[in-house]
Amino acid sequence: MKPAELRTGSQYRILFLLFAALYLFQVNKVGSDYNRFNKIINEDAFGYYVVLPAFFKYQDPEFAFLDSVLRKTDAYASYRPPVVNQMANGQKVCKYYSGVALLQLPFYLICKAITPANYTGFEPAFHFAILCSAVFYLLFGFYILSGIMRRFAIPPLLAFLLITATLFGSNLLAYATYDIAYSHVYSFFALVSFCAALLKLKEMPGRRNAILAGLLYGLIILIRPLNGVAIFFLPIMFPASTLIAFFKTEHILKPISGILSAFSVLSIQSALWYWQTGSLIVYPYGHETLNLSDPKLFELIFGFNCGWAVYSPLPFLMLMLSIVFLFVQKAWRQGIWTMMTSSVILYLLSCWYYLHYGCTLGCRPITEFYGPLLFLFTYTVRHYTRLNAFRFGFLPLAGLLTVYNLILHKQFFETIINPCDMDRKRFGMVFLKTHEAYRYSCSPFWDFSAYNSNPVLYELPLNRTLQTGKQKEKDTLTLVLPPMEARDSALLFEVDMQGIMRNDINESYLRILLTDNGAYKDLLNLLLRRKISVSDAGQNFTYQFHVPGSLPKGKLNLSLESVDGQSETLLRIRNIRIKKIPR
Repeated sequence: MKPAELRTGSQYRILFLLFAALYLFQVNKVGSDYNRFNKIINEDAFGYYVVLPAFFKYQDPEFAFLDSVLRKTDAYASYRPPVVNQMANGQKVCKYYSGVALLQLPFYLICKAITPANYTGFEPAFHFAILCSAVFYLLFGFYILSGIMRRFAIPPLLAFLLITATLFGSNLLAYATYDIAYSHVYSFFALVSFCAALLKLKEMPGRRNAILAGLLYGLIILIRPLNGVAIFFLPIMFPASTLIAFFKTEHILKPISGILSAFSVLSIQSALWYWQTGSLIVYPYGHETLNLSDPKLFELIFGFNCGWAVYSPLPFLMLMLSIVFLFVQKAWRQGIWTMMTSSVILYLLSCWYYLHYGCTLGCRPITEFYGPLLFLFTYTVRHYTRLNAFRFGFLPLAGLLTVYNLILHKQFFETIINPCDMDRKRFGMVFLKTHEAYRYSCSPFWDFSAYNSNPVLYELPLNRTLQTGKQKEKDTLTLVLPPMEARDSALLFEVDMQGIMRNDINESYLRILLTDNGAYKDLLNLLLRRKISVSDAGQNFTYQFHVPGSLPKGKLNLSLESVDGQSETLLRIRNIRIKKIPR
C-alpha cells in the first residue's frame, strides 16, 4: 500500500473516532438531561424487545408474564405499552416483527449470563445492554458508509462532514439518542449493509456475495416488512444486462442462493409465529394497515405535522441533488430508477393508516433510509467535491440546516414542539424558539370542565396588576397560600386574569412557580398570546392547572416576564380559586 493511501486510511479512522465520540457524547447528554437511560425499553422499543424474555426466560408464547411479572415491577406497574394483539381465533401474537430482537440477541444473552437467575429481563442492566446494541449498530452502519466513501475517493474531512451532517442534520438523531431502541437504527444498519453487499456483489458476482446480500435483505424485511422496497435498489446499482445475465442458466445458482438465504432469515419469523399461534403466516398488526387508495404524499413531505422536508430538509435536499446530478451526468437509467424508488417508498409511507406514526419528530419511518441516501449522494457528487459551488454552496447550506435540525431536536426534547400534533400556526409560533417560555406551548390545555361544579376550597380575591415593557422586563407577585390537605386528591388552581398586549408580536409569559415549605412543587409557563391578543384589549380569561397532593405550607410565585425584553404587557390577576379534584 502506498504511503498516501496509508495516510488517507489513518485520517479516515481518526475522523471516524471523532464522529463516534461526538455521537456518544450526544447519547450521554440526551440520556442524562432528559432521563432517558431508564426508558430504553419502552413504547415501540418494548414491543421489539419483548420476544427475547418471552422466549429465553419465560417460554411464554402467550406473553402472560406481562401481567403476572411486569405489573408487579415499579417501572411497569402503571403502564406498559400494548404490544400484543389478539387474533380472531383468540390466539395472542406480538405485533412487532423479530428482526430487531435478532440483532439484540447477542447483547441480551451476554446480559443474561452475568445477571442473577431471578431476573425479569427488564432490570437496568438489560436497558443498558439494549442501549449498547443500538449504539453498536448505528456506529457500525456509519463505519460501513465511511468505508464506501473511501472507495469512492471522497476526501477524509469531507467524508467526516457528510456522515456527521447525516446524523446531526436529520431526525435520525432523535432515534439514535432519545428513542434509541426503536427499530430505526437497526434498520439503518441493515439497509446500509445491504447496499454494501450489493456493491461487493457488483464487483465480485460470486455465490458467497449473493448469499450475503440475500441474508441482509431477509433481515431488512424481518425488521420492518415495508422496507422490503429496498429490492428496487438493484436496478439502480446494476445495469439491466448484468441482472439478466445473473439469471441465465450458467449463473442461476447465484440468485437462487440469494433468494433461499433471504427466506432462511424470514423463516425465523414464521417459526416464532408458529410458536405463538400455531400458524406459519400471520398478520400481527391487527387493524393497523396500509390504505393504498388514500395516500397523503404531500402532507408526508411538506406538512407541518410531520413533513419530511419541513423537519429534515437536509436529507430531502440530498435526495433532490442526487437525482439532479444523475441526470446531469446523463445516467438516465439510474436517475429514473432513483426517482421511481423514492416515489414508491414515500407513497407507501404516506398510505399508513396513521400518517404521523406516533408522537415523533418529523417523518419517522424514513430515517432508516438515510444510509442508502448518503450512499447515493456520495456516488453522485464524487466528481464535484472540488468545485467551488459544492464547497461554498452546499457545505455551508448543509451546516445551516444541521444547526436548524439541532434546534428542532432541542424543541422536541423539551416539548416545545408538540410531538403528536402540530400545524402551521403552532410551527410558526415556536419557529427556532428555545426559551423555556415555549415549553408545552404547542400542547393543548388540560380540560377541567368536568370539575366546574366542584366546591371551592379557597378563594383569593387579588386585583393585582403585573406589567412589563422596555423599562421593566419582569414583575412578580408572591402569595402565601393557606394550608391545604388533599392526600388522595389533586388541587385545581383557577386563575382569573385580564390582559392587554401593546405589541403586534408579543412574547410575554406568566411564570408560575409553586413551592411547599420552600421545596419545589411545580413550574409552569403560560405564553400569553395563546390566551389573549393585541386586538382583544382587556380580554378576560382563566388559566387552570393542577397539583397532586397536599400543600401544608404552599407559596405561589407569579412572575410576568418577557422573552425578548421588549414586549409591553399589562396583566391583572383578578382572582384565584382552589378546588379538590380526583387524581
